[in-house]
Amino acid sequence: MRRALIGTLAATGLLATAGYLATQPPRGAPVMVAPAQAAERQPLYYRDPMGKPDYSPVPKKDAMGMDYVAVYEEEEAKPAPEKKVESKPTPPPVVKGAEQAPIKPSILSSG
Repeated sequence: MRRALIGTLAATGLLATAGYLATQPPRGAPVMVAPAQAAERQPLYYRDPMGKPDYSPVPKKDAMGMDYVAVYEEEEAKPAPEKKVESKPTPPPVVKGAEQAPIKPSILSSG
């Protein structure tokens, strides 16, 4: 039993090593480097995450602990779409089978 356990552990170790080596790039292969464009992109300013008219030249957090949102030159050139809210007066609901009765003035007695 002990030999089977040792053999199983050895086989597991070999398989794990082979799997690790299979996922590694070959030696001397070129390494992928992130483009330099991302490093050059600098925010113009930072705006309040809730849309309040509060701006900052440096990153900071608002009163609730939310990070200010970075605004870049590409985003500044495009105006944000305006939100239009239309409100129409709604008629009172019609209840089927209900009758409208005239209002009659009456005197309430206290008693």
